[in-house]
Amino acid sequence: MISQFTSRFPEQSAEIYQKRTFLFYCLIICIPCILIFAVDDFLNDRELEGFINLLATTIFSFSLIALKYVKDISNVFRMSALVVLIQLTYQVATGGGEGYAILWYYVFPMTAIYLTNAKEGLVWILSSIAITIFVYLYPVGYEFESSLIIRFLVTYSIVAILSFGLESSRNKYYNQLIEEKEQLEKAISEVKTLQNLLPICSYCKSIRDDKGYWNQLESYLDEHAGAQFSHGICPECTDKHFKEYKINQPD
Repeated sequence: MISQFTSRFPEQSAEIYQKRTFLFYCLIICIPCILIFAVDDFLNDRELEGFINLLATTIFSFSLIALKYVKDISNVFRMSALVVLIQLTYQVATGGGEGYAILWYYVFPMTAIYLTNAKEGLVWILSSIAITIFVYLYPVGYEFESSLIIRFLVTYSIVAILSFGLESSRNKYYNQLIEEKEQLEKAISEVKTLQNLLPICSYCKSIRDDKGYWNQLESYLDEHAGAQFSHGICPECTDKHFKEYKINQPD
C-alpha cells in the first residue's frame, strides 16, 4: 500500500522518497485519531472544536491523496505543517488538556525542519514561538503561569536548535555523499573507457591481449568478436608491392 503513495515517481531522489514515507505514516496515524476527536467533540456539544478537527482531517486526507498523484510535494509538506501549527495554536489558546496540550509543540520543530528544510523549518519554529508568546500575553480562553511559559520557551528553543543542527548536518553529509557518488560513477566510467582501449603495434598492427601476448589483428578479433576475414589486396598495395607484375595496358 505504501508503495502506491511513495514510489509512483521512480525518478525522485532517495531523500524525497524518505520524506514521502515519513509523511505517509504521520498522516495514516493522525487522520483516524483526529477524526475520533472530532466525533467526540460533536457528541459532547463542542461544535467549534469538532469543526476544527474535522477540517484538519479533511486537509490531511487531501494531503494523503496528493502524496500519490503530485510529483512536487513541497506544498503538501507546507500545508501539513500549517494545519498542525493551527491545531496546536488552538489547543494551546483554549487550554486543551488543562494546559498540557502545549507539550505537543515539542514534536513540531523536528517534523517541520525534516519535511521542509533547515532554513524554512526555522521560520516555522519562530512562528510557533511568536504564537506562543502572543497567546500568553493575550489569553483567549486559558491563562498560563509565567514560570511555565518561560520553562517551555527555554526547552522548546533547545529542541529547535538541536533539530536545526541535526538537519543541517544531515543535509551537509547527504550532499557530500551525493557528490562522492557522482565522482565514483565518473571514475568507473573512465575505467571502463580505459578498458576498451586496445594496445596495438604501430608497425605490424598486432594487438596485445590481457595476458600480455601479441596477436595478429585477425586472430584477436576472431577470438573476441567472432569476426572472420577474407583476404585481398587493395589497389594502393597492389601498386606498391606488385608494380613490376602489373600488366601494362595498351594506350
